[in-house]
Amino acid sequence: MSQPLPNPAGPGSNPPLARSAAEDLARTLRAVADPTRLQLLSVILDSADGRATVTQLTEALDQVKSKLATYREDAREIEVENVAIVN
Repeated sequence: MSQPLPNPAGPGSNPPLARSAAEDLARTLRAVADPTRLQLLSVILDSADGRATVTQLTEALDQVKSKLATYREDAREIEVENVAIVN
């Protein structure tokens, strides 16, 4: 297991994460905490314009389109900036 990064300002110098920020971050982390979702995101981010069609994603990851539709809905929930899955 990796070691935590040291805080340059010293331990205890940062206030705790606000509850709303923690909830938003937890929602985002849950949405990408799946290997297939991370692979999809990598394909999209590797494209020239941050977009990929369902067909391109299906071909890149050998996934069925119905499964990709579920991931597409998940991506909408976390509002990933400059990333799009188009029909």
